[in-house]
Amino acid sequence: MKAIILAAGKSSRIKAQAQGLAKTCIKINKSESLISRILNSLDKFKFTDVTIVTGYASKETQDFINEISGDFSSINMGLLQFEWIR
Repeated sequence: MKAIILAAGKSSRIKAQAQGLAKTCIKINKSESLISRILNSLDKFKFTDVTIVTGYASKETQDFINEISGDFSSINMGLLQFEWIR
């Protein structure tokens, strides 16, 4: 199965908790970030292909995902950078 994770937001409503991180990189408990929780759920339900759309703090988000990607070796992950065109 395939999934798309939208991870392009600015974290403006949770700025104090975000401490400059993208929402997906924020720790939601002592050992788990939001993105790792999502990936764990997708892995549990046998998703094999995941595309993660990044935007705000794209480089930091991509670096973070690259760091944790070894924990999800059964998932083929792709990163797609989104930019607003005005």
